[in-house]
Amino acid sequence: MSEGKTYSCGWERTPSGYRVWVIRRRALSAEAATFADADQRLWEVIGLATGDAESNRQYSPPAPTEEAAASGEVARLWRLGAMADCSIMNTAELFQGGLCTNCLMPIGARTDRNLQVDAIESGSQAASATLPRCPIGAGPSLSLFTDEFLALLRDEERDKFEWRPVQVKRRGKRAFHELIPRVEVVPYVGIKGRETYYGLCDTCGTRWIVPSWKKGVPGSFVSERDLPRPIPSILAIGQSSSADLAMTEDRWADLAGRPGLKGVSAAVTGIVEEHLIETNPTYTPRKAERRPEEASSWFKAS
Repeated sequence: MSEGKTYSCGWERTPSGYRVWVIRRRALSAEAATFADADQRLWEVIGLATGDAESNRQYSPPAPTEEAAASGEVARLWRLGAMADCSIMNTAELFQGGLCTNCLMPIGARTDRNLQVDAIESGSQAASATLPRCPIGAGPSLSLFTDEFLALLRDEERDKFEWRPVQVKRRGKRAFHELIPRVEVVPYVGIKGRETYYGLCDTCGTRWIVPSWKKGVPGSFVSERDLPRPIPSILAIGQSSSADLAMTEDRWADLAGRPGLKGVSAAVTGIVEEHLIETNPTYTPRKAERRPEEASSWFKAS
């Protein structure tokens, strides 16, 4: 029998460690406290069952790194972003309660009005719509994607969202759509031991959870417990009024490099175990944001 074959394998966290298996022969499986030990045991199981003592095990999703496993990171998502920016022109019409007078974040559900923006840089398949002449990070950040991007998604992936057409004042060749979740948005969390900014607006209750930058580790986190099961290939994370689009590692690997992703950036979001989450952080009150001259038109009349 030939040796050194490659076996497609899966893995998952268990209460006591890790379980691994051969995808096409699930009876070939093993468990151990660490991923490395579970993989070693699976090598032994494959050898005994097939006679292949030099098997190569290829894991999907990719095997966790030692650093990720030690930190309790179960898996990773790719959070999609945009390299192109544009300004919102009809802010007061977009949310039922307008904007918070203190932090400028949206209040209430999204209305049925279409988003209007000034212009979007040509060539990009995604854009981020924000308030004009406003401090970085203040107010809503709405995610926009083109028809070419949407064509990459499966029907069941597109159906998780409403893709509402965007009105662009200086329109280019591409049509853009605003991402509006139809499913529950998975919130960001902070983790113990990681320096993190926790902000709270006392006026509207909006919270910010922003980990400090650290080389080689995710810049944001979600809780394993908050995710639907099984984890869908595409989902919304963050805040419902400014949701980010995220993909599993496998789905991102399927799509990366395709033309429909031109100008779409991707950053890692870690999925962590519940016991690692900071459940009682100290929040810093948000100071009132500076409002540009246009601000008076952003708030609904009471």
